[in-house]
Amino acid sequence: MPTPNQSSVQPINMGIVYLLTAVAALGGLLFGYDTAVISGAIGFLQAKFELTAAMKGWAASSAIIG
Repeated sequence: MPTPNQSSVQPINMGIVYLLTAVAALGGLLFGYDTAVISGAIGFLQAKFELTAAMKGWAASSAIIG
């Protein structure tokens, strides 16, 4: 048990914080890029395969999932 004069707070390793921040930002960037590519391609898919609204939504969702 810490005494009143001792601090129980441990220092934060800022390298880990920067790494996690960079990974989260890169994930958001890639998700946005994928969304933009899909939105550009969905019109061509709809014209080529005569997709209904439900089929178009399924195709876009499937492309985002991977």
